[in-house]
Amino acid sequence: MIKIKKYILLFIAILSLNYVNAQTTCNTLMYANGQHPTNDTVNICVGDFVTLSSFDSCSVMFFDDFNTATLGTGWSSNCNPQFNNPCDPSPNTPADPYCWIGNTVTQPRRLSTVAYNTGPNNSVSNLCTICFDMDYSTQGQSAPCEGPDLPTVGVHLQYSINLGVTWTDINYWDPNGGYDTVMTTWNTYCENVPVNPTTPIKFSWFQNVPSGNNYDHWGIDNVKITCPTSTGVFWSHGPFIENPPTIYPTISNWYVVSYYDSIAGVFSSDSLYINIVSQQTAEIVVNGQLTNNDTLGVCFGDSLQLSSIGDCSICSGTSILWSTGDTVSYLPVFYATSNQWYSVLYSDSNSFDTDSVFIEINQSYTADFTVNSPIYSNQSSVITYTGNGDSLLNYYWDFDGGIGIPGTGIGPHSVSWNNNGTYYIKLFVNNNGCVTSDIMQIAVDSFPCSATIFANGQHPTNDTLIICVGDSINFTSDGSCPQMNNSFNGGAMGDGWSSTNANPVFSNPCGVGPAGIHLWVGTTPSAIRSLETITYDFSSGGCEVQWWMRYGRVQGSGPCEDPDASNEGVHLQYSTNGGTTWINFPGIDYRPWGTNSIAGPFMNPSVTTIKGSGGYWTPSSNPTAQANSSFYFWHEYQSNVPVAASTANTKLRWAQLANSSAGWDAWGIDEVNVSCPSSTDVIWSHGPTVSNPPTVSLILSDWYIVTYYDSIAGLSFSDSLYINIVSQQTTEIIINGQITNYDTLFTCFNEPLLFSSIGSCSMSNGTSILWSTDNISISLPIIYPLTGQWYSVMYYDTVSSEFDSVYVEIINQQILSMEANGFNLINDTLAINIGDSILFTSSGNCNSASVLWSFGATVSNPINYVYPINSQWYSVLYHDTNSLDKDSIFILMNPIGVEEYYTSESDKFYAPTAITPDGDGVNDIFKIYGTGINKENFELYIYDRKGNLVFFSNKIDKGWNGTIQESKSKGTYTWICKYKDSNNKYNTKSGNLILLK
Repeated sequence: MIKIKKYILLFIAILSLNYVNAQTTCNTLMYANGQHPTNDTVNICVGDFVTLSSFDSCSVMFFDDFNTATLGTGWSSNCNPQFNNPCDPSPNTPADPYCWIGNTVTQPRRLSTVAYNTGPNNSVSNLCTICFDMDYSTQGQSAPCEGPDLPTVGVHLQYSINLGVTWTDINYWDPNGGYDTVMTTWNTYCENVPVNPTTPIKFSWFQNVPSGNNYDHWGIDNVKITCPTSTGVFWSHGPFIENPPTIYPTISNWYVVSYYDSIAGVFSSDSLYINIVSQQTAEIVVNGQLTNNDTLGVCFGDSLQLSSIGDCSICSGTSILWSTGDTVSYLPVFYATSNQWYSVLYSDSNSFDTDSVFIEINQSYTADFTVNSPIYSNQSSVITYTGNGDSLLNYYWDFDGGIGIPGTGIGPHSVSWNNNGTYYIKLFVNNNGCVTSDIMQIAVDSFPCSATIFANGQHPTNDTLIICVGDSINFTSDGSCPQMNNSFNGGAMGDGWSSTNANPVFSNPCGVGPAGIHLWVGTTPSAIRSLETITYDFSSGGCEVQWWMRYGRVQGSGPCEDPDASNEGVHLQYSTNGGTTWINFPGIDYRPWGTNSIAGPFMNPSVTTIKGSGGYWTPSSNPTAQANSSFYFWHEYQSNVPVAASTANTKLRWAQLANSSAGWDAWGIDEVNVSCPSSTDVIWSHGPTVSNPPTVSLILSDWYIVTYYDSIAGLSFSDSLYINIVSQQTTEIIINGQITNYDTLFTCFNEPLLFSSIGSCSMSNGTSILWSTDNISISLPIIYPLTGQWYSVMYYDTVSSEFDSVYVEIINQQILSMEANGFNLINDTLAINIGDSILFTSSGNCNSASVLWSFGATVSNPINYVYPINSQWYSVLYHDTNSLDKDSIFILMNPIGVEEYYTSESDKFYAPTAITPDGDGVNDIFKIYGTGINKENFELYIYDRKGNLVFFSNKIDKGWNGTIQESKSKGTYTWICKYKDSNNKYNTKSGNLILLK
């Protein structure tokens, strides 16, 4: 770089230039053999030639594309222009800013350049050109995109040779009415400078008489002033031309080119370092990356492209040879299928170099795994990897919100979910970047068993019950375990089921079901469609079957088509010989009764008031009968397993023994539950095996657990309580339902007080209670205190005692607080608009006080709203036999007028005549007020003076804040309101609104 500085100093000394304050800038670029690398270095070999060339832009005096979103150096303006592309797209790329003269500017509008000084050679002359892009907005649009239209509101291009005292037009562009498609789109305009100035010259874009800030908007972009120059060129190795003769360097060196403009007095330089190398180098590049190691691991089937680079690849006589026989720098794309070496040789007459890489195929391992499905919520599914990988690989599991142990690595994993639903488990197996994956579905149903434990009739939410030493506990419990419970929420039939030609679907094709996914039948041509269970042991007797069912209701073909013939219904049957013969459940075939709903929820609250039962349910033959039949809506059914079916080898099935054809006579079932009460056993952690064991007396704190289990189905469920034995009495006084956390309670004269008490050992054997009033019960009679007094209670037994006390102090003075719309106003004044509603509330410290409002109400918090028309005081008075207190609020009506439209004695309609949306909280919003207006049938329209809709609302509480396209324009607007009144009659009201600033 020292050499560069010397050349530049020499260059300046030779020229002896007189610098003038022109805005000209130069940009010089130098090339060697057509290249200009980013690191300013070109490598060549010994004896190679170099052809140098250059380029310069000294003729551009000024350029600004506004991409910095500001007015750059060289501008002055009174316009406060915008750079956020508010109107038409940019003339360049869409995101590039442009200079827009919108509604934030003063008038008249002028955008001018700085003054260009002139030298003895007149650097700014009539040979210079001014080019720019310009766009007028279209007439009639909203600010800041409202366009020029009148002949006098166009843009002038002007110059001044007396520093802006006077201006002369170069050209003027008439808007031609505001709709000229040439003027209302971005176009490029070029004008010659009309003078040879001898004094500094300025240029400006000027709009003299726009209609106002919100009108006549336009923009410019890509402003360029270009002038002929007297440009010279000087190379550090001697030539004075842009493209000197080819050279043959023998040593590495810097080469510099400098451009200078003798008129504008500016120059610029660029340089390149020509590096002479004598040794070939070679590098193999794989998929755009240098191979720093001799081995590259890839996956089977990966696409590969090998290329090469060498320091002397441009040297004369350089040759390239690959191990594949190719002689070009790039090999064709190929796919990795086997391990193989690849090498490349770079050579010339002086030297050579080679590089090699070994492509090694990394094995991809399968991602197969198994899951246990379906499972119950909070029950674990064992997930086992069954692929061909080992524990050294990377395994990434996604359990879809499930809790997995251990959760990482090859596993196996034990995973549980808290809630019902269908979950998706994903596995990714990674071997050095070679990734395979698999995904499996698991269904989680509600756990069918239940168990609840009670101690002395209680089961506290924190699972802990406190008792005293020697107290007795009466444990009871409730629970059950069904033999089968299937909600089909896993999207499959699940374990314990099979189907014959039913081909059920689980996509709820005919609407929602009882809960989540249900099973739907009706798309197969089989004459018999059946759903069978596995064999169950019903030998204990007393078993029952519960399920939900409905028939399709659509007339004509399709997955929801209705069973209508008498033999196309569904049978509930049993078999005791493995399915060889089937028998209908006996008894009367009752239909379910309840609400025939087509939309859930069906189960909670249940739409079924009387469950259906029996063994066959005959369809209805016509649409009218079906619309009134509970068979064609989701309802619950319950049938007792008959005595003849109470064997150890009984199967069940739901069967349709006749149907028309595929796509006809559809039906569905859901939430199937089979239970046998006698098969459920109970065991307690302290020994008993009955639901309600004998009463026990406890001396140690401990957990007590009850477990309900079904030895046939292999299911169980437990519940527990912690019995905490305490030996110390604790006591608390409660007054009017509140624990007295302090020793003093303030109350008013003759206020009613209900004293009660609690103690940690209040249920203990032998616990006694004694009040200071000689009362021996938990509670005292209601007390009406007249003077201050202490009250205390003692809990005691043979082990310990505890007492609590509170002093009741009488307040003789009323104290009250009054609020308006929830505000406790410090200055007792609330400013509102006419038509605004006020809800007054109050509170006092003496509940027995009488209340009287100035508008007649006699309760502390009246529910009726007040609609003031005039400014006035409102007050409330609290008084009792000893004292009184009064509070008042002044309602101040805002000066903005409100028009009242008469409707009826009970219905009122108010609309403001003006708004001032300045954010001060007063008169900021225009909206309709009143009584008797139906909020469900309400529409408000607001139009500007040109008839354009600027606001619409169908909510009476949503008003207009004066904003139109993110700005506010003062003026007069028209509103129209359509609504239903309290008599369900449509009304239309309209009026004018003034927007003030």
